[in-house]
Amino acid sequence: MFRPIFQLRKGCSSNAVISLVALFLAITLTSCEFTFSTVTNTHKGITMTLGATSKNYSGKIQCDKISEYSDICTNPSNYRVAVYVVTDILYIHPYRDSSTRIGQDGSWSIEKQDRKPLPGTVYAFVLRSSSPLPDQANSMDDIEYLAWVKWAN
Repeated sequence: MFRPIFQLRKGCSSNAVISLVALFLAITLTSCEFTFSTVTNTHKGITMTLGATSKNYSGKIQCDKISEYSDICTNPSNYRVAVYVVTDILYIHPYRDSSTRIGQDGSWSIEKQDRKPLPGTVYAFVLRSSSPLPDQANSMDDIEYLAWVKWAN
């Protein structure tokens, strides 16, 4: 026989229960970090991942040992990752001159800012530390990248 988990007392409305459930969900969800899909691309022997949470873009870089760019994985301090979002053209994200270091394990992460309009596409590029970092670009060809990965809505 089915037994209810709880019963409403006389004088308690179902609206009170709904309010309590909504409060519980609001408290629970404010401490959550939402994760979106991760994409992978291999370019010139460099495998790069890009994932997004509600707070940041992040990924990992792995190198094919015979790649001409395997130095990215053995000396990551000579390189950086820049993230660009695409609305009408590519814009650096989250701010002007923003890039992030690559960790010894190949991981990287950069803060995410919610912008309007929302980007349809996000690119992450590996660049040399000395490469220029344009605030905006008409195409990928305007960025001196060594490897890239693209995430599209």
